[in-house]
Amino acid sequence: MEQSAENKLTRYTLAYDFVPQLMVSILNNENIGIAPMADKEFFMKVADKMNMSIEGFSWNEFDITVEHLDEKHLAIVYKFPEPQNQPEALYGAIVIDHEKSEVSYFTLEKGRTEGRWALGRHSLDKRGLIGLFDITPSKDKFFELIMKNVNLSH
Repeated sequence: MEQSAENKLTRYTLAYDFVPQLMVSILNNENIGIAPMADKEFFMKVADKMNMSIEGFSWNEFDITVEHLDEKHLAIVYKFPEPQNQPEALYGAIVIDHEKSEVSYFTLEKGRTEGRWALGRHSLDKRGLIGLFDITPSKDKFFELIMKNVNLSH
């Protein structure tokens, strides 16, 4: 994982750099499995080992749960610290498609205008927006947007 010159972990870098890079590192190591991506202590240890200082939030504002989107898709869900600015994320999810053995990373991001939220799909080399939505954000609404707007079943 790359270290920035300042080596700070902000709301933005947690959602868009730290989680995707950890995910790729974990997936590239067949001996580990994806379980560490659901372990908050693992995140804290990696940041500490990389001498990353936390800026603008605390680990108490970050939460991880594991949930089923449906019978084929498991999600490791990240509740990020409350977004302050666009495009900081409120939620992130690593979605595991058991049928296809594929893994995708999604975010629900604060939009430019009040009440607008963006659904994003990410890889290490690119970040794409799937759409903008006028919603009241919640974990359930995030799941609904993923299932309605992303072709996970083919």
